[in-house]
Amino acid sequence: MSVKHVSSKFDWADAEGADHLVLILSSYPTNPCSDWISKKRATARFKVHVIDGKHLKQVLLKFPQPLERHFASPVQRVLRNSTVDWVLCALLPEVGRVSYILCNSDLSRLDLLERAFILASLAASQSGIGSKVDGQNEEFAEKLCAVARDTEHDRNRSDLVAGIADLFDRG
Repeated sequence: MSVKHVSSKFDWADAEGADHLVLILSSYPTNPCSDWISKKRATARFKVHVIDGKHLKQVLLKFPQPLERHFASPVQRVLRNSTVDWVLCALLPEVGRVSYILCNSDLSRLDLLERAFILASLAASQSGIGSKVDGQNEEFAEKLCAVARDTEHDRNRSDLVAGIADLFDRG
């Protein structure tokens, strides 16, 4: 964020006789901009509050529901809802739901808990995965193998993930 972008906000707050100016920045102010803000803060007739990108992220992460409602993709919502159903009600998703998650998400963005959930869902599924993986849906099979492979090679995986991966390999 440069001085040019911030200076007009100070002018507006001064012209309006504001008591507070809150600058919410999605990134970080440049060093010259930070210095300029400090100088203006010392002489301003109003209080100046700066929330930079790092602080903004910390504040937003305290409110997961609005974040999910406004920023989550449909796939992320399905994954989250399926996980919540599993944790709260012991309801595992159907194979088609897991297939949708795998085929429509970026596997590199799945964390260990999400991988464990997917593998556990498939391992514990009453219907198994045979009907989905027997050639009718090659993309599903490829992505499923990629998740299992990534989980297997992750040096920081938990015992839970390792156990689920072992169950999956056997079954």
